[in-house]
Amino acid sequence: MSFSLNEQQKAAVSEINGPSMIIAGPGSGKTFVIVEKVLNLVKSGVPQGSILCMTFTEKAAGVMKQRLEKHGVIDTKVNTFHAFSKEILEDNFIESGLGRSTKIFKKTSQLVWCIRNTDKFDFNKDYLDLGNNQIRIYTAILEAISSFKEEMIPPPELQTYINKNLKEIGTPDEKDKEALKKHKFFRRLNEFNKVYSAYESYREEKNLIDFDDMVTKAIELLQKDKVILQNYLEKFSHILVDEFQDNNFSQLQLVKLLGQSNNVTVVGDDDQCIMRFQGAYFGIFKDFEDTYSGFKKLELSRNYRSTKKIVNLANQLLNPIEKREKKSLFSDEEEGDPVKLVITPTDKGEVEFTVKEIRSLVGKSIKRRDGSTHPITYNDIAILSRRKAEGQKFTKSLRSFGIPATFVGETNIFTSPAILDLFSFLKIANSPTTTGAEIYRLLKGHGISDKNIAVLTNAAHKKARHVYEGEQDFVLDTIREFEKYEITQKSEIKELIEQVDKVLSLTNRATISELVYKIMFSITDLYKKSVNSDKAYDKKNILLLNKFYEIAQEFQDIYPTSPLSEFLKHIEIVGEFEIEIEDAVSQDTVNVMTMHKSKGKEFPIVFVTDIAEDRFPGSWKELQFTMPTELMKGVERTADSSELHIEEERRLFYVAMTRAMNNLYLIYPKKFGDNKNEKGPSQFLEELDYEKNPLIEIVNFVESEDFNMEAEDVIEREKAELQKEATSAINQSHLTTAVHKIIEIARINHFEKHGNFDGFVPEDVLKIDVNDLDLSSEFAGIKEPLINKETFTLSPSSIKAYDDCPLKFKYQKIMRVPQPASVATDLGTVIHAVTEEMANEKSKGEELSKEKGMDKLKEKWIFRSFQNQSDENQAMGRAEQMVDTYVKWEKETPNKLVETEIPFEVKIGEITFTGRIDRLEKNKDGKYEVIDFKSGSSVKSRPKAREDPQLNIYAKAVEKLKGELPAKASLFYVEKDKMVEYEVSKESVELALEQITQLTQEILKENFEATPSFQACKFCSYQTICDAKIVDE
Repeated sequence: MSFSLNEQQKAAVSEINGPSMIIAGPGSGKTFVIVEKVLNLVKSGVPQGSILCMTFTEKAAGVMKQRLEKHGVIDTKVNTFHAFSKEILEDNFIESGLGRSTKIFKKTSQLVWCIRNTDKFDFNKDYLDLGNNQIRIYTAILEAISSFKEEMIPPPELQTYINKNLKEIGTPDEKDKEALKKHKFFRRLNEFNKVYSAYESYREEKNLIDFDDMVTKAIELLQKDKVILQNYLEKFSHILVDEFQDNNFSQLQLVKLLGQSNNVTVVGDDDQCIMRFQGAYFGIFKDFEDTYSGFKKLELSRNYRSTKKIVNLANQLLNPIEKREKKSLFSDEEEGDPVKLVITPTDKGEVEFTVKEIRSLVGKSIKRRDGSTHPITYNDIAILSRRKAEGQKFTKSLRSFGIPATFVGETNIFTSPAILDLFSFLKIANSPTTTGAEIYRLLKGHGISDKNIAVLTNAAHKKARHVYEGEQDFVLDTIREFEKYEITQKSEIKELIEQVDKVLSLTNRATISELVYKIMFSITDLYKKSVNSDKAYDKKNILLLNKFYEIAQEFQDIYPTSPLSEFLKHIEIVGEFEIEIEDAVSQDTVNVMTMHKSKGKEFPIVFVTDIAEDRFPGSWKELQFTMPTELMKGVERTADSSELHIEEERRLFYVAMTRAMNNLYLIYPKKFGDNKNEKGPSQFLEELDYEKNPLIEIVNFVESEDFNMEAEDVIEREKAELQKEATSAINQSHLTTAVHKIIEIARINHFEKHGNFDGFVPEDVLKIDVNDLDLSSEFAGIKEPLINKETFTLSPSSIKAYDDCPLKFKYQKIMRVPQPASVATDLGTVIHAVTEEMANEKSKGEELSKEKGMDKLKEKWIFRSFQNQSDENQAMGRAEQMVDTYVKWEKETPNKLVETEIPFEVKIGEITFTGRIDRLEKNKDGKYEVIDFKSGSSVKSRPKAREDPQLNIYAKAVEKLKGELPAKASLFYVEKDKMVEYEVSKESVELALEQITQLTQEILKENFEATPSFQACKFCSYQTICDAKIVDE
């Protein structure tokens, strides 16, 4: 896209004051315009910190923030609605009652909670029968809870409304169909409200907050406390909202509360409103018009992404929608090829065509939007489906034909073999004598042959011929006696038993999250074998392992006293549904995703699948728990109808089509599965008059009779399995196992060459001349960058991690490899929370006391890292001493508190550092002083404090926030009652920042070579996956 503003963009950017609505079509450069508008506001004299930008996704916020920073704008607030709302609640925690100790109740845990509490809900089965559909029904209930929260309707208000209507209806006459329908609706809504009421009670009892609460509670706080509202009104004079069409009713209310200056700019496109299932408020544009009289409506109608033919056909698709903002969308890109409508006899042919077409496309030259010409890669191609299952079908088939493909979106956690192995270890830890099936899986994964396994399992069967669930199966006992059986691979079996015994030894003394962490990182190679790989498959494994660990931590936070057996039940329920994971950053791979997931993305080549009758648009089904129209707030609120459903499906098709930059394929299979009846074309194709439309080229594809959707060569599959096992053995230093696997691979290679195993000599494989080995050489080639410079930020503490060891920094900050919960981390979190709260209470004139501090300590206490009660008691003793020390210091300090936990952003070199300053004070001379609380026992010297990256970044942040450097920056070691002070000067800060800048340059060069030392490695969380570690002094 051109980086100069066109006339429409100039008009949108030039509006300084007053409300404006920018209708931005796909590919029209809306983010570019928002950034340019912010730059123009700043140029016009609006302070950077007075501008608030709110986005729909974290990714969009990151991109916007980085683009602004490139132009020197680093004080403008750029946040998602949820993050900004959470910040309001946390910054005003005394009034909101929510602090940093409040836990987020995420979708996965919500669904598990519903399932596990089914009996407590006591549903009337005449109106709500879960049957075999509890996942689907509870998912619908949770979506409805979200909708009611977004409309700010609590359970008591809903119950009053239900009771009122049921009373009015009474006992309906069986002949009165309308009354019967209404009666059933409100009785079902009554069953729903049982869950909603219990959900809210549980959330409040456990001090949990969900994502909807963040926005609604922020609104409630601002409406209730006019002083807090006024603070934000004075702080932000201009508000810009991105992806306005995706905002819900409560998010708009937040904008109205904060946008009383009328300087509100919203950017969106009603034609891309496809998130109504997530609560998007369809009447939001009309509501904005009614709220802000005199607003200016501007249009961005030039598409910089797609060819003329793609844009023109997409425009035709929208013509039947009556109530929409009429637009004049056009493209000045090349005319382009016609959109190809590929008609295949069956859905099998759909896959065959896609496979063959991708093979023919890859490597051909294509004109890029920056004017260059480059060959097409797999990553240039996207396959978009209406449903997840259809997309996953393509992913599987493409891979079987050697085409790398990645499904982007929700997935089942148990699709990863690594997760299945991890879960097997946990089940064995919980019940070692009754988990023969799990032990069998681990034996297979360890490369033990079926013949050897059969000998062992048959021996176990003789000991326990009839084993009922929960009874001892003797499998583990038998395997421990492997020496007495006539089997091979005894060294490999011994290695596995050692792993199992390490897990069992931890079971009674480790927390659940610690046990999960140890299995992932130190006892097995589950994490290590994927973290050092660039393959898309391994990157997805890492995401799922990270998610599993996150679920373990969340479970431990919510159910701190529950045993391992309860966690296993929790995970089994999680395995019944699909979970959201972040997009895997992969190498050259075809992107397969749902149409919804494709929003905001673009690809040179796009295939849109299943454009057939009843498949797309899909058939309309009434929502299980519809919100009554009477309760809806805002304007143009109508109950769901088949008409609205078709409109949304049409917009979804429009979004899918406009993802394509150069070439668009629409695929229409006539038959699906074993169905003998042909399906007609989609009504959308009919409306486009596809047979006569000059923008469409019809391709009648002839299927091959011998095409196999999952063609896999047996020999290649066997080799791949052996290679995986050999790699696993090498990662765990099981060299004997590794050599065995390598010999088996060589044996298969011999068979491929000669057609038999005659003449194969295993010893020949090991004949290696060591002098021929070049262990220092690296594979040449272009390396995929790990850092996205558009969105990359650091915390002040992370620069020390890089200085300590660049590889540790890579694992911690780039790869986001989980670290185990630790007493030190949890203790620091608790002490910070207590000191912050007490300091703010003191500033409001409240009396401090040791007793009050101890009460807060118990309230904030985190105990997930303690292995036993003795450890916890010892840590509590340390914490009580620190609180006592803090209270005495707080009473005696002569300085005046300015603020605690101050958020900041400051750019050093080419990297923006973000974080919070623990405490800012003013001394008797009116000069600022920074205090950073430390709960550890290792005290820095003054010279080291002077060089400390954190203190100097904090000093620079204070200069930015307050206009002057602090006079002093101190590290307060609360446990030691020791204050290490550093007299700040311009020279000392510049010297420290110069060193930090040098480190940031190395980070951006992605220099992540390990710098091991015995002391550093001894306490490093990543030593289990690091080959560079030093273990001896």
